[in-house]
Amino acid sequence: MRLAWQAGPQGLDADYTVFLHLLDSDGQIAQQFDAPPAGGWYPTHFWRPGEIVLDEHDLAPSPMLPLGAYRLIAGLYRADGTRLLLDDGADFVQLAEVEVVP
Repeated sequence: MRLAWQAGPQGLDADYTVFLHLLDSDGQIAQQFDAPPAGGWYPTHFWRPGEIVLDEHDLAPSPMLPLGAYRLIAGLYRADGTRLLLDDGADFVQLAEVEVVP
């Protein structure tokens, strides 16, 4: 999956990790993928204000996932677990709705 991140007007003051969560119908994490953006080669504290950074992640959903509907969300968090907030105050963006079928 290719993501495109854009640094805000002040840039970023810390290094963040990308999270991709597959949420079940109750909003619980069914599977997660966490990794530094850009494979760790370009930490977020180097991102210039307004810069767009392309970020690739290999997602391999577990074959053990129960059948049903899921939401794929993404965001960034610091080492202390604090998520980066978007302009609207949310701490993630929904990327897709996924249906696991037989």
